[in-house]
Amino acid sequence: MVSFGIQVTCSTANSYARLEYHIRTFTWTEAIEHLDGLCGTTFRPMRDFVAAIAASAYSRFLFPGSSMDAVLIGRLPDFNSYEPHLCIQYNPRTQQVTFTYFTDPYSYQRWTTNTPIIRAFAHFEHLMLRRLR
Repeated sequence: MVSFGIQVTCSTANSYARLEYHIRTFTWTEAIEHLDGLCGTTFRPMRDFVAAIAASAYSRFLFPGSSMDAVLIGRLPDFNSYEPHLCIQYNPRTQQVTFTYFTDPYSYQRWTTNTPIIRAFAHFEHLMLRRLR
């Protein structure tokens, strides 16, 4: 199982405390291994979805990290939590994947979309090509 490192910075801009941290990214192989270590076969569909991303051309330009059972994807290695990034979570009970894109984490602006796990890679491609470019 892969561990992750966090570097924390506290900011008080606009008179409120904001916790910033760097999300340690992995190789795609390490991200797959991390999912292999979660709850036996429960997260197998998510693992297969992440493996499909790893085998695609997108893997050369995107960097995966983890947050518990979610996969975080940024455009830079070891990205800051306040940079735009994609959070992908799988719900084994409903077999749905939730994509949450933090467009402006400073103001908590984000959008969310769901899809069945069977369509997760096609939906991911749609997001990459149409929404995120």
